[in-house]
Amino acid sequence: MEYFGFEYWSPNKRESRTHQWINLRNPLKTDSGSNPSGSSQQLMLSLRVKFWVPAYYILQDSVKELFYMQAKLDLIEGRLMANDWENAAKLSALLCQADGIRFNEASLKAPCPLKLKQIEEEKIREEINKTSQQSQNHHYLALKKRRLSKQKSVENLDLHSSHTSVHRPSISSVHSLGITLSSAPTTTPQPTTTSEVDINDIKAKEYLKLIAIEHSKFAKLNMSQKSAKYWLLKEISKLPGYGEEVFSGVTANESDRCDISVGSSGITITCGEEKNSIPFSAIAAAKAFRRTFKLDYVNDHGDRKEFEIKLPKHAIAAGLYRSITERHAFYVCDKVRMVVTNQFTRDLKGTIASMFKEDTELGKRYVFDIQRTCREAHDHAMRKLYERGIEVTRAPSENDADDQNALDKIDDTLKEKEEREAVIERCVESRITEAMT
Repeated sequence: MEYFGFEYWSPNKRESRTHQWINLRNPLKTDSGSNPSGSSQQLMLSLRVKFWVPAYYILQDSVKELFYMQAKLDLIEGRLMANDWENAAKLSALLCQADGIRFNEASLKAPCPLKLKQIEEEKIREEINKTSQQSQNHHYLALKKRRLSKQKSVENLDLHSSHTSVHRPSISSVHSLGITLSSAPTTTPQPTTTSEVDINDIKAKEYLKLIAIEHSKFAKLNMSQKSAKYWLLKEISKLPGYGEEVFSGVTANESDRCDISVGSSGITITCGEEKNSIPFSAIAAAKAFRRTFKLDYVNDHGDRKEFEIKLPKHAIAAGLYRSITERHAFYVCDKVRMVVTNQFTRDLKGTIASMFKEDTELGKRYVFDIQRTCREAHDHAMRKLYERGIEVTRAPSENDADDQNALDKIDDTLKEKEEREAVIERCVESRITEAMT
Protein backbone atom coordinates (compact mmCIF):
# COMPACT_ATOMS: atom_id res chain seq x y z
CA MET A 1 0.00 0.00 0.00
CA GLU A 2 2.86 2.38 0.72
CA TYR A 3 3.87 2.51 -2.97
CA PHE A 4 0.51 3.87 -4.21
CA GLY A 5 -1.67 6.93 -3.82
CA PHE A 6 -5.05 8.32 -4.90
CA GLU A 7 -5.82 11.35 -7.02
CA TYR A 8 -9.09 12.97 -8.03
CA TRP A 9 -10.01 12.00 -11.57
CA SER A 10 -12.31 13.41 -14.21
CA PRO A 11 -12.83 12.24 -17.82
CA ASN A 12 -11.64 15.54 -19.32
CA LYS A 13 -8.55 15.88 -17.14
CA ARG A 14 -5.24 15.25 -18.87
CA GLU A 15 -2.79 13.40 -16.63
CA SER A 16 0.49 15.19 -16.04
CA ARG A 17 3.63 14.74 -13.96
CA THR A 18 2.30 17.17 -11.34
CA HIS A 19 0.31 15.14 -8.84
CA GLN A 20 -2.11 16.26 -6.15
CA TRP A 21 -2.23 13.26 -3.83
CA ILE A 22 -5.11 12.72 -1.42
CA ASN A 23 -3.97 12.55 2.19
CA LEU A 24 -5.19 9.12 3.29
CA ARG A 25 -4.94 10.01 7.01
CA ASN A 26 -7.66 12.65 6.67
CA PRO A 27 -11.38 12.11 6.07
CA LEU A 28 -12.15 12.67 2.40
CA LYS A 29 -14.59 15.52 3.11
CA THR A 30 -11.95 17.49 5.05
CA ASP A 31 -9.05 16.93 2.67
CA SER A 32 -8.02 19.98 0.65
CA GLY A 33 -9.74 20.12 -2.72
CA SER A 34 -12.03 17.21 -1.85
CA ASN A 35 -14.54 18.35 -4.45
CA PRO A 36 -12.74 20.31 -7.15
CA SER A 37 -15.91 20.95 -9.13
CA GLY A 38 -17.72 22.40 -6.11
CA SER A 39 -20.77 20.20 -6.73
CA SER A 40 -22.25 17.24 -4.89
CA GLN A 41 -21.67 14.79 -7.74
CA GLN A 42 -20.04 11.43 -7.20
CA LEU A 43 -16.25 11.67 -7.04
CA MET A 44 -13.94 9.48 -9.12
CA LEU A 45 -10.48 8.53 -7.88
CA SER A 46 -7.50 7.17 -9.81
CA LEU A 47 -4.98 4.75 -8.30
CA ARG A 48 -1.42 5.66 -9.29
CA VAL A 49 2.12 4.71 -8.30
CA LYS A 50 3.34 7.34 -5.86
CA PHE A 51 6.77 5.94 -5.02
CA TRP A 52 8.61 4.08 -7.80
CA VAL A 53 10.86 1.39 -6.33
CA PRO A 54 13.33 -1.00 -8.04
CA ALA A 55 11.70 -3.93 -9.79
CA TYR A 56 13.30 -6.48 -7.45
CA TYR A 57 11.59 -4.75 -4.48
CA ILE A 58 8.15 -5.73 -5.80
CA LEU A 59 7.06 -8.89 -3.99
CA GLN A 60 3.61 -9.65 -5.47
CA ASP A 61 2.47 -10.20 -9.05
CA SER A 62 -0.58 -8.00 -8.47
CA VAL A 63 1.64 -5.08 -7.46
CA LYS A 64 3.95 -5.67 -10.41
CA GLU A 65 0.91 -5.64 -12.72
CA LEU A 66 -0.14 -2.20 -11.41
CA PHE A 67 3.40 -0.86 -11.85
CA TYR A 68 3.47 -2.25 -15.38
CA MET A 69 0.09 -0.76 -16.30
CA GLN A 70 1.20 2.73 -15.28
CA ALA A 71 4.63 2.35 -16.93
CA LYS A 72 2.94 1.37 -20.19
CA LEU A 73 0.57 4.35 -19.96
CA ASP A 74 3.40 6.78 -19.22
CA LEU A 75 5.38 5.52 -22.22
CA ILE A 76 2.44 5.71 -24.62
CA GLU A 77 1.29 9.16 -23.46
CA GLY A 78 4.82 10.61 -23.48
CA ARG A 79 5.45 11.24 -19.78
CA LEU A 80 8.46 8.94 -20.12
CA MET A 81 10.68 9.38 -23.20
CA ALA A 82 13.17 6.89 -24.62
CA ASN A 83 16.85 7.81 -24.94
CA ASP A 84 17.17 6.93 -28.64
CA TRP A 85 15.54 4.85 -31.39
CA GLU A 86 17.24 1.60 -30.29
CA ASN A 87 16.05 2.12 -26.72
CA ALA A 88 12.52 2.91 -27.93
CA ALA A 89 12.50 -0.25 -30.04
CA LYS A 90 13.60 -2.39 -27.08
CA LEU A 91 10.89 -0.89 -24.84
CA SER A 92 8.26 -1.44 -27.53
CA ALA A 93 9.36 -5.04 -28.00
CA LEU A 94 9.16 -5.63 -24.25
CA LEU A 95 5.62 -4.21 -24.28
CA CYS A 96 4.72 -6.64 -27.08
CA GLN A 97 6.20 -9.57 -25.20
CA ALA A 98 4.56 -8.54 -21.91
CA ASP A 99 1.14 -8.24 -23.57
CA GLY A 100 1.43 -11.75 -25.02
CA ILE A 101 1.84 -10.72 -28.68
CA ARG A 102 3.46 -13.61 -30.55
CA PHE A 103 6.43 -12.87 -32.76
CA ASN A 104 5.96 -13.36 -36.50
CA GLU A 105 9.02 -14.13 -38.63
CA ALA A 106 7.43 -12.35 -41.61
CA SER A 107 7.70 -9.02 -39.77
CA LEU A 108 11.49 -9.07 -40.21
CA LYS A 109 11.21 -9.21 -44.02
CA ALA A 110 8.06 -7.15 -44.47
CA PRO A 111 8.43 -3.55 -45.69
CA CYS A 112 8.07 -0.91 -43.01
CA PRO A 113 4.48 0.47 -42.91
CA LEU A 114 5.89 3.97 -42.41
CA LYS A 115 7.74 3.69 -45.73
CA LEU A 116 4.62 2.43 -47.47
CA LYS A 117 2.64 5.30 -45.99
CA GLN A 118 5.23 7.79 -47.23
CA ILE A 119 5.10 6.30 -50.76
CA GLU A 120 1.30 6.45 -50.77
CA GLU A 121 1.36 10.09 -49.64
CA GLU A 122 3.85 10.96 -52.39
CA LYS A 123 1.60 9.28 -55.02
CA ILE A 124 -1.41 11.21 -53.74
CA ARG A 125 0.51 14.49 -53.92
CA GLU A 126 1.64 13.71 -57.48
CA GLU A 127 -1.95 12.93 -58.52
CA ILE A 128 -3.16 16.16 -56.93
CA ASN A 129 -0.48 18.17 -58.72
CA LYS A 130 -1.22 16.47 -62.06
CA THR A 131 -4.99 16.86 -61.78
CA SER A 132 -4.74 20.48 -60.68
CA GLN A 133 -2.33 21.30 -63.51
CA GLN A 134 -4.62 19.74 -66.13
CA SER A 135 -7.60 21.58 -64.66
CA GLN A 136 -5.84 24.93 -64.81
CA ASN A 137 -4.59 24.30 -68.38
CA HIS A 138 -8.11 23.42 -69.47
CA HIS A 139 -9.48 26.52 -67.77
CA TYR A 140 -6.83 28.69 -69.42
CA LEU A 141 -7.58 27.32 -72.93
CA ALA A 142 -11.33 27.78 -72.43
CA LEU A 143 -10.75 31.39 -71.42
CA LYS A 144 -8.60 32.00 -74.53
CA LYS A 145 -11.26 30.50 -76.78
CA ARG A 146 -13.93 32.80 -75.32
CA ARG A 147 -11.74 35.81 -75.95
CA LEU A 148 -11.03 34.67 -79.52
CA SER A 149 -14.71 34.17 -80.25
CA LYS A 150 -15.29 37.80 -79.33
CA GLN A 151 -12.35 39.00 -81.43
CA LYS A 152 -13.32 36.66 -84.31
CA SER A 153 -9.68 36.06 -85.10
CA VAL A 154 -7.24 33.23 -84.30
CA GLU A 155 -4.33 34.11 -86.56
CA ASN A 156 -2.03 35.74 -84.00
CA LEU A 157 -2.70 33.40 -81.11
CA ASP A 158 0.44 32.25 -79.26
CA LEU A 159 -0.38 28.83 -77.84
CA HIS A 160 3.03 28.57 -76.24
CA SER A 161 1.95 30.84 -73.39
CA SER A 162 -0.48 28.21 -72.19
CA HIS A 163 2.46 26.04 -71.18
CA THR A 164 4.54 28.70 -69.48
CA SER A 165 1.97 30.24 -67.16
CA VAL A 166 1.06 27.23 -65.07
CA HIS A 167 0.70 28.08 -61.35
CA ARG A 168 0.65 25.93 -58.22
CA PRO A 169 -2.79 24.60 -57.36
CA SER A 170 -4.60 26.91 -55.00
CA ILE A 171 -6.33 25.67 -51.88
CA SER A 172 -9.73 26.22 -53.52
CA SER A 173 -8.79 23.99 -56.45
CA VAL A 174 -7.62 21.29 -54.05
CA HIS A 175 -10.90 21.59 -52.15
CA SER A 176 -12.73 20.78 -55.38
CA LEU A 177 -11.01 17.37 -55.36
CA GLY A 178 -12.27 16.62 -51.86
CA ILE A 179 -8.81 16.92 -50.21
CA THR A 180 -7.83 19.72 -47.85
CA LEU A 181 -4.21 20.90 -47.72
CA SER A 182 -2.94 23.52 -45.29
CA SER A 183 0.20 24.34 -47.32
CA ALA A 184 1.83 23.83 -50.71
CA PRO A 185 1.96 20.14 -51.65
CA THR A 186 5.67 20.30 -52.47
CA THR A 187 6.69 20.13 -48.79
CA THR A 188 7.16 16.88 -46.93
CA PRO A 189 4.06 16.21 -44.78
CA GLN A 190 4.48 16.10 -41.03
CA PRO A 191 3.80 12.68 -39.48
CA THR A 192 0.32 12.28 -38.05
CA THR A 193 0.93 9.20 -35.90
CA THR A 194 0.88 9.44 -32.09
CA SER A 195 4.56 8.55 -31.90
CA GLU A 196 5.47 11.57 -34.12
CA VAL A 197 8.09 9.62 -36.06
CA ASP A 198 10.45 11.73 -38.13
CA ILE A 199 10.30 10.08 -41.57
CA ASN A 200 13.46 11.88 -42.71
CA ASP A 201 15.49 10.00 -40.13
CA ILE A 202 16.87 6.67 -41.35
CA LYS A 203 16.39 5.01 -37.98
CA ALA A 204 12.87 6.37 -37.78
CA LYS A 205 12.07 4.83 -41.16
CA GLU A 206 13.24 1.45 -39.88
CA TYR A 207 11.70 1.91 -36.43
CA LEU A 208 9.09 -0.85 -36.72
CA LYS A 209 11.70 -3.21 -38.15
CA LEU A 210 13.93 -2.43 -35.15
CA ILE A 211 11.04 -3.44 -32.91
CA ALA A 212 10.67 -6.71 -34.84
CA ILE A 213 14.41 -7.45 -34.44
CA GLU A 214 14.25 -6.85 -30.67
CA HIS A 215 11.05 -8.86 -30.40
CA SER A 216 12.71 -11.78 -32.19
CA LYS A 217 15.42 -11.89 -29.51
CA PHE A 218 12.87 -12.24 -26.72
CA ALA A 219 10.94 -14.84 -28.70
CA LYS A 220 14.09 -16.96 -29.22
CA LEU A 221 14.69 -16.94 -25.47
CA ASN A 222 11.05 -17.90 -24.78
CA MET A 223 10.72 -14.95 -22.40
CA SER A 224 7.53 -15.19 -20.35
CA GLN A 225 5.09 -12.32 -19.91
CA LYS A 226 6.02 -12.04 -16.25
CA SER A 227 9.72 -11.73 -17.07
CA ALA A 228 9.00 -9.16 -19.80
CA LYS A 229 7.14 -6.96 -17.30
CA TYR A 230 10.05 -7.22 -14.89
CA TRP A 231 12.61 -6.22 -17.55
CA LEU A 232 10.41 -3.36 -18.75
CA LEU A 233 10.22 -1.93 -15.23
CA LYS A 234 13.97 -2.34 -14.97
CA GLU A 235 14.59 -0.59 -18.30
CA ILE A 236 12.39 2.44 -17.62
CA SER A 237 14.28 3.09 -14.38
CA LYS A 238 17.18 4.28 -16.60
CA LEU A 239 15.06 6.84 -18.47
CA PRO A 240 15.31 10.57 -17.67
CA GLY A 241 12.52 11.78 -15.41
CA TYR A 242 11.75 8.31 -14.07
CA GLY A 243 9.71 8.49 -10.85
CA GLU A 244 9.87 12.30 -10.73
CA GLU A 245 7.11 14.77 -9.96
CA VAL A 246 7.39 18.08 -11.83
CA PHE A 247 6.05 21.40 -10.54
CA SER A 248 6.05 24.43 -12.86
CA GLY A 249 5.97 28.08 -11.86
CA VAL A 250 7.81 31.37 -12.19
CA THR A 251 10.67 32.92 -10.25
CA ALA A 252 10.06 35.44 -7.47
CA ASN A 253 10.11 38.42 -9.85
CA GLU A 254 7.80 36.51 -12.25
CA SER A 255 10.21 37.00 -15.12
CA ASP A 256 11.45 33.46 -15.85
CA ARG A 257 9.60 30.17 -16.08
CA CYS A 258 10.98 27.54 -13.73
CA ASP A 259 10.42 23.80 -13.18
CA ILE A 260 11.22 21.80 -10.05
CA SER A 261 11.57 18.02 -10.46
CA VAL A 262 11.39 16.00 -7.25
CA GLY A 263 13.03 12.57 -7.50
CA SER A 264 14.26 9.80 -5.24
CA SER A 265 17.65 11.37 -4.47
CA GLY A 266 16.90 15.10 -4.55
CA ILE A 267 15.42 17.90 -6.62
CA THR A 268 16.40 19.49 -9.93
CA ILE A 269 15.65 23.17 -10.61
CA THR A 270 15.43 24.06 -14.31
CA CYS A 271 15.28 27.72 -15.35
CA GLY A 272 15.70 28.09 -19.09
CA GLU A 273 18.92 26.34 -20.08
CA GLU A 274 20.29 26.32 -16.53
CA LYS A 275 19.93 23.21 -14.38
CA ASN A 276 20.74 22.93 -10.70
CA SER A 277 20.63 19.54 -8.95
CA ILE A 278 20.25 19.66 -5.16
CA PRO A 279 20.47 16.41 -3.15
CA PHE A 280 18.21 15.97 -0.14
CA SER A 281 21.22 16.12 2.17
CA ALA A 282 21.94 19.72 1.01
CA ILE A 283 18.45 21.04 1.79
CA ALA A 284 18.40 23.07 5.00
CA ALA A 285 14.76 24.22 5.09
CA ALA A 286 11.65 24.29 2.92
CA LYS A 287 8.48 26.31 3.41
CA ALA A 288 5.23 26.90 1.50
CA PHE A 289 3.16 30.05 2.10
CA ARG A 290 0.12 30.54 -0.12
CA ARG A 291 1.38 30.33 -3.72
CA THR A 292 5.03 30.85 -2.79
CA PHE A 293 7.53 28.09 -2.06
CA LYS A 294 10.89 28.91 -0.45
CA LEU A 295 13.92 26.64 -0.28
CA ASP A 296 17.16 27.08 1.67
CA TYR A 297 20.06 24.84 0.64
CA VAL A 298 23.85 24.58 0.68
CA ASN A 299 25.63 24.60 -2.68
CA ASP A 300 28.76 22.67 -3.67
CA HIS A 301 31.01 25.41 -2.25
CA GLY A 302 29.37 25.30 1.17
CA ASP A 303 27.52 28.60 0.76
CA ARG A 304 23.95 29.03 1.97
CA LYS A 305 21.57 29.82 -0.89
CA GLU A 306 17.90 30.71 -1.12
CA PHE A 307 15.45 29.91 -3.89
CA GLU A 308 11.88 31.16 -4.25
CA ILE A 309 9.23 30.18 -6.79
CA LYS A 310 5.59 31.12 -7.29
CA LEU A 311 3.21 28.32 -8.24
CA PRO A 312 -0.17 28.67 -10.00
CA LYS A 313 -2.20 27.66 -6.91
CA HIS A 314 -1.80 27.40 -3.17
CA ALA A 315 -2.58 23.66 -3.37
CA ILE A 316 0.28 23.10 -5.84
CA ALA A 317 2.75 24.94 -3.58
CA ALA A 318 1.61 22.78 -0.65
CA GLY A 319 1.93 19.70 -2.89
CA LEU A 320 5.55 20.60 -3.71
CA TYR A 321 6.39 20.99 -0.01
CA ARG A 322 4.69 17.67 0.74
CA SER A 323 6.41 15.88 -2.17
CA ILE A 324 9.91 16.94 -1.07
CA THR A 325 9.30 16.00 2.57
CA GLU A 326 7.69 12.63 1.89
CA ARG A 327 10.19 11.55 -0.76
CA HIS A 328 13.10 12.45 1.48
CA ALA A 329 11.57 10.39 4.28
CA PHE A 330 10.69 7.44 2.03
CA TYR A 331 13.90 7.07 0.01
CA VAL A 332 16.61 8.45 2.32
CA CYS A 333 15.62 8.10 5.97
CA ASP A 334 15.78 4.91 8.00
CA LYS A 335 12.66 5.90 9.91
CA VAL A 336 9.85 8.43 9.49
CA ARG A 337 10.41 11.08 12.12
CA MET A 338 7.70 12.21 14.57
CA VAL A 339 7.98 15.79 13.33
CA VAL A 340 6.69 14.55 9.95
CA THR A 341 3.92 12.22 11.15
CA ASN A 342 2.61 14.68 13.79
CA GLN A 343 2.55 17.81 11.63
CA PHE A 344 -1.04 19.05 11.20
CA THR A 345 -3.23 22.12 10.76
CA ARG A 346 -6.70 23.00 12.13
CA ASP A 347 -9.72 24.74 10.73
CA LEU A 348 -11.51 27.56 12.57
CA LYS A 349 -13.72 25.28 14.67
CA GLY A 350 -10.76 23.11 15.61
CA THR A 351 -8.69 26.13 16.57
CA ILE A 352 -11.41 27.41 18.92
CA ALA A 353 -11.92 23.94 20.39
CA SER A 354 -8.17 23.52 20.98
CA MET A 355 -8.23 26.56 23.25
CA PHE A 356 -10.33 24.55 25.73
CA LYS A 357 -8.94 21.08 25.02
CA GLU A 358 -5.47 20.99 23.51
CA ASP A 359 -5.46 17.37 22.32
CA THR A 360 -8.86 17.48 20.60
CA GLU A 361 -9.18 15.83 17.20
CA LEU A 362 -11.79 18.32 16.01
CA GLY A 363 -10.77 20.07 12.79
CA LYS A 364 -7.36 18.40 12.70
CA ARG A 365 -5.91 17.80 9.25
CA TYR A 366 -2.57 16.03 8.85
CA VAL A 367 -0.06 17.45 6.37
CA PHE A 368 1.68 14.16 5.51
CA ASP A 369 0.35 10.61 5.29
CA ILE A 370 3.64 8.70 4.95
CA GLN A 371 3.91 5.95 7.55
CA ARG A 372 6.95 3.89 6.52
CA THR A 373 10.18 4.32 4.62
CA CYS A 374 11.08 2.23 1.56
CA ARG A 375 13.00 -0.32 3.61
CA GLU A 376 10.33 -0.50 6.32
CA ALA A 377 7.57 -0.95 3.73
CA HIS A 378 9.47 -3.83 2.08
CA ASP A 379 10.19 -5.58 5.40
CA HIS A 380 6.61 -5.09 6.60
CA ALA A 381 5.22 -6.62 3.41
CA MET A 382 7.64 -9.56 3.67
CA ARG A 383 6.40 -10.33 7.18
CA LYS A 384 2.75 -10.04 6.21
CA LEU A 385 3.16 -12.35 3.20
CA TYR A 386 5.08 -14.86 5.27
CA GLU A 387 2.38 -14.89 7.97
CA ARG A 388 -0.34 -15.49 5.39
CA GLY A 389 1.63 -18.13 3.52
CA ILE A 390 1.68 -16.16 0.25
CA GLU A 391 4.54 -16.93 -2.11
CA VAL A 392 6.83 -14.01 -2.85
CA THR A 393 7.57 -13.16 -6.50
CA ARG A 394 11.15 -13.91 -7.45
CA ALA A 395 13.11 -11.84 -9.93
CA PRO A 396 13.74 -13.57 -13.28
CA SER A 397 17.52 -13.24 -12.96
CA GLU A 398 18.92 -16.47 -11.55
CA ASN A 399 22.16 -15.07 -10.16
CA ASP A 400 21.63 -11.44 -9.15
CA ALA A 401 18.33 -9.61 -9.49
CA ASP A 402 20.04 -6.29 -8.91
CA ASP A 403 22.44 -6.62 -11.81
CA GLN A 404 21.85 -3.55 -14.00
CA ASN A 405 23.48 -5.22 -17.02
CA ALA A 406 21.47 -8.43 -16.87
CA LEU A 407 19.25 -7.49 -19.82
CA ASP A 408 22.32 -6.85 -21.97
CA LYS A 409 23.33 -10.49 -21.43
CA ILE A 410 20.43 -11.48 -23.70
CA ASP A 411 22.27 -10.03 -26.70
CA ASP A 412 25.47 -11.86 -25.73
CA THR A 413 23.57 -15.13 -25.35
CA LEU A 414 21.99 -14.76 -28.78
CA LYS A 415 25.33 -13.88 -30.38
CA GLU A 416 26.94 -16.98 -28.88
CA LYS A 417 24.04 -19.09 -30.12
CA GLU A 418 24.30 -17.64 -33.63
CA GLU A 419 28.07 -18.20 -33.66
CA ARG A 420 27.63 -21.84 -32.65
CA GLU A 421 25.02 -22.37 -35.37
CA ALA A 422 27.31 -20.72 -37.95
CA VAL A 423 30.22 -23.01 -36.95
CA ILE A 424 28.00 -26.09 -37.25
CA GLU A 425 26.70 -24.94 -40.64
CA ARG A 426 30.23 -24.37 -41.97
CA CYS A 427 31.29 -27.79 -40.69
CA VAL A 428 28.34 -29.47 -42.43
CA GLU A 429 29.09 -27.66 -45.70
CA SER A 430 32.75 -28.69 -45.57
CA ARG A 431 31.78 -32.33 -44.93
CA ILE A 432 29.37 -32.27 -47.87
CA THR A 433 32.04 -30.71 -50.09
CA GLU A 434 34.59 -33.36 -49.09
CA ALA A 435 32.07 -36.15 -49.73
CA MET A 436 31.20 -34.76 -53.16
CA THR A 437 34.93 -34.43 -53.99
